[in-house]
Amino acid sequence: MENLKYEKIIKCFENSSLEELEISYRDFHIKCKKTNTNNNTSLTTQNKVQINNEEEKPLVIDKKDSPKTKTIKSPIVGTFYRAPSPDSAVFINEGEAIKKGQTLCIIEAMKMMNELESDCEGKILEILVNSGDLVEYDQPLFKVEVL
Repeated sequence: MENLKYEKIIKCFENSSLEELEISYRDFHIKCKKTNTNNNTSLTTQNKVQINNEEEKPLVIDKKDSPKTKTIKSPIVGTFYRAPSPDSAVFINEGEAIKKGQTLCIIEAMKMMNELESDCEGKILEILVNSGDLVEYDQPLFKVEVL
């Protein structure tokens, strides 16, 4: 299985509310588990893949927020929108600077449009969900490099 497929599985797992995930399919096996220590979330992923009768090789990925990295999470359950309307420009793109109080997205819940504002200054490193995706409470939405 290609690394890109590993990354997609891991990213989906990171963005979910699941604490553990284990997938086995033919020669592919992946096991993901989230741990929380001292308010830092850590993701440890281990998988073993047997390719062309080679010996199983473990792949371990450990991702943690650094002191200068912050994850902005969804405060509510709803539908995530990157722009105020389908015809409008998005609020923010990856790589752009943000200011405290700046609107990052809209989360629609029960026909109410809720603007999510930044609580810090920094730079958007990664947008973790797509416009139109359903998001859960406390689901990571943005990775920010805090300035």
